[in-house]
Amino acid sequence: MPITLILTMVGLLFLLILLVFLYVWIFHSKTVSRQPVMVSPDPPAVTFESFQSMIKSPSSTKEELNMAVDMILERYGMIGEGGHPLRIYELLIEMLCLHPNTDAKMVLRFEKGLRTANPKYINEIERSLAQGLRIRRK
Repeated sequence: MPITLILTMVGLLFLLILLVFLYVWIFHSKTVSRQPVMVSPDPPAVTFESFQSMIKSPSSTKEELNMAVDMILERYGMIGEGGHPLRIYELLIEMLCLHPNTDAKMVLRFEKGLRTANPKYINEIERSLAQGLRIRRK
């Protein structure tokens, strides 16, 4: 008799373990299938205007400014002839000079990159740099 009782208890224990396993497995498969699928939003447009707005925004960080300067020089470095007019680049240099999170290296890198890519506008680029630095000192 005690052997029958022990075998019945062991059988019930295995049955209980099997039922718990099935319950957890079914519950887990339902929760996995019900989780919403995360769709990444479209990346923001990377246009000249978006980089220009980064430089204009006083809340832009130094990293954002560096990225904007690099991308403008890389993608939109040519002045005129299908590119943007000289006056826009002059304003960008002045805004960069006045930005609270900029430094001299960033401004000089932007100015030098523009001078290198546009040798016929060297005087105008240097004049806008001088104007931006003059306004910054005030």
